[in-house]
Amino acid sequence: METGKQAWSYKQVPEIANWKQTGAGDAKTGGFGYKVEVNFQIQGIETLTQEESELLLKNTLFVVAKHNDGTYWLLGHEFGLDASNVDTDSGTEMTSFKGDIIKLVGSATIKPKKVTSGLIAALLTPAS
Repeated sequence: METGKQAWSYKQVPEIANWKQTGAGDAKTGGFGYKVEVNFQIQGIETLTQEESELLLKNTLFVVAKHNDGTYWLLGHEFGLDASNVDTDSGTEMTSFKGDIIKLVGSATIKPKKVTSGLIAALLTPAS
């Protein structure tokens, strides 16, 4: 990562977060591309999580997502991802989800690339 840049890590509850990429082409022009979408949640309504959500809204991002099979995938590496929705839900019942529901969207000309676990370890190691 570049100096001055910051990374966040969000552990997700199983079967909540997802990413998808939808390809489309035009036979007349020969053009093609992909729409990328990432959906995840940040549990809890606290000042810190609200400030982080605001930063997600204001910046273009890339995401490294861990799949259920243990592989990591890089999303938004060409043109970045931008928040299209950040909804804060206070819940209605004691057992309701409380926190932010976030949707990031972007465009790409190539499919996501696998990222090695060694690179992930380096990104998650605090700077000394």
